[in-house]
Amino acid sequence: MRKTTENPASTARPLLVASTLAIAGLMAQGAAADTLKYGGAAFPNYDGSYTLRDSNPTSFSVTGNAGGFKITDVSGPTLPAGKTFVGWCIDIYDTMYTGSSGKSYREVNGANFFGSAYTNGPTTYSSSTSYINKDLERLASYVFDKTTSSFAAGTVWSNGHTYASNVQSAAFQLAIWEIVDEKSGGVRTNGAANYNVNSGDFYVTGGDSNARTLANLWLNWLDGSTALNYAIDQDLQVWQQTTPHTTQNLAMFVPTVPEPETYAMLMAGLGLMGFVARRRKQSAG
Repeated sequence: MRKTTENPASTARPLLVASTLAIAGLMAQGAAADTLKYGGAAFPNYDGSYTLRDSNPTSFSVTGNAGGFKITDVSGPTLPAGKTFVGWCIDIYDTMYTGSSGKSYREVNGANFFGSAYTNGPTTYSSSTSYINKDLERLASYVFDKTTSSFAAGTVWSNGHTYASNVQSAAFQLAIWEIVDEKSGGVRTNGAANYNVNSGDFYVTGGDSNARTLANLWLNWLDGSTALNYAIDQDLQVWQQTTPHTTQNLAMFVPTVPEPETYAMLMAGLGLMGFVARRRKQSAG
């Protein structure tokens, strides 16, 4: 991510994506604007500095950090005021605002954001880019399914290496940028999209080579035929800046299936409703 105002990296424990983002039932789709504030790296610090290069349709280069970061909705009403979640950058052309006042955003479903014409830097995408939403959801579903407690330190992947949480976080961010910004593979409708963070119209240099290797490991899976039939259990929500070019658009992934705690709350609520109904019936009798 790119920052305009320095904010010390948080030393808090890594956030658990599944638990902190199990808030779909609390979200209200609509036009309400929320103030979101940046709160530092989430896993627990950024892993190196990367140079992002995009050559289509014009040459562009920027250097910055890669990884998930803590975002707090300080105002509501889309999320409860004070709710913190893990945000991911989907916008390499604008700079993330990190000041204490935060910035105004509106929440948009990923299918709507990427399924209609939108502008990302110098490129205006048509509705044919709706595959971006599905590939991002497939990626998140696969990565989150294959880890424990989100990006837990010590997770072993199929290439035999063990990666720390901030390396996995950087790799996931790099993979997101590749899916959103790579255009050399053409429009993905079925089969491979030729994703690779080291080459193409969009590519990355510098930073941690382990993060780039891991990003490509995940992207290679996404290019395979099994990915098209993979069960998607993460829903992409996009926080879109209300005033263009004042901060970055953000991705947030929300589990499509409620967490066990959510089920427990639901059952407790239904039990309470049943109790109240019985008391009323007894009183009426």
